[in-house]
Amino acid sequence: MSELARRFTSRRSDMAPGASRMGIASIECWPAAGGGLLVGLADPMLAGDAPLRAPIKTVFLRLDGNGEIRCILPYVTVDAEPSACIRALIAEELAVSEGSVTVDDAASSYGIVDLHPSVEHNLQVLAAATRALLIAAAADNWQIPALACEVQGGKVRSSGRAASYREIAVDAALAAVPRTLQLRCGRPVDIA
Repeated sequence: MSELARRFTSRRSDMAPGASRMGIASIECWPAAGGGLLVGLADPMLAGDAPLRAPIKTVFLRLDGNGEIRCILPYVTVDAEPSACIRALIAEELAVSEGSVTVDDAASSYGIVDLHPSVEHNLQVLAAATRALLIAAAADNWQIPALACEVQGGKVRSSGRAASYREIAVDAALAAVPRTLQLRCGRPVDIA
C-alpha cells in the first residue's frame, strides 16, 4: 500500500464512514484528480421544500492542481450579484483575492436572487474547513503546531516557510477536519 493510500485509510478509519458531523451538516474531503483537493458540505436542512430554504443540497470547494479555487453549486444557477458575494465569502476565509475564486453552477430551473443566511453560513464553514485542512497539512509537513501557521495570498506560512495551496492540496485531503473551526469574520463552529 502506498504512503498516500495508507494515510488516507488511517484517517478515515477513526471517523464514521467518510464524514465529520457538524450539527446538521457534514464535511468530507477527497484528493481530486490532477493533484488537487475537493471539500464538500452537505446540509439536509437545505434540501427541504420549506419556502424560506434555498435549493442548495451540497456545495463543494475544489482546489485544482493548477492553483484555481472553484466553488461548485450543483443544484442552482447563480446570478452575477450572489456569485460575487460567494466569491467574497470564500476569498475572505482562504485569504486570497476574489478574482482567484470561480463559482460554477449547474443548469437548473432555480435561481438565487439573494443568498439565504444558512447558505452564506455554510459557504463560510466550507471555506474555513478547507483553510483548516490546508493549515493542518502544512503543519504536519513542517512538524510544527497548526496554531503556528497562517494563510495569506494563497499560501500557508510559518516562520519564514511558505507552501502554496497547490503544493499541499493532496496532503490536505488526507487531514482530518478539526473539531472546531474558527471563521475569520465570526464565531467558532463546533463539529460534533
